[in-house]
Amino acid sequence: MEFNNREIAAIIWIAILVFVASFKLEIRSSLISVVGAFFQRTIIISVTLAVLWISLCVWLLSENGLWVFGNLKTTLLWGGGFCFRYNDGYKQN
Repeated sequence: MEFNNREIAAIIWIAILVFVASFKLEIRSSLISVVGAFFQRTIIISVTLAVLWISLCVWLLSENGLWVFGNLKTTLLWGGGFCFRYNDGYKQN
């Protein structure tokens, strides 16, 4: 599992932005609120179930030779990026 230059640059820029934002009181307090909101019981249960489902799928695929360790980065990016995204087509009544 290797990172390409684009991924390394994105990690560096995100780290710089978080570092700079940590010095602004308004942003820091908002960030603390966002982190606190993430640790609500319903969100933790949803994320845990999704992680368990992805783990089960990866295990089953690896048992059948269809998933290898080289797929870890792609699996993590998919799980963190696309699996948990908001569905714009869903409308609640």
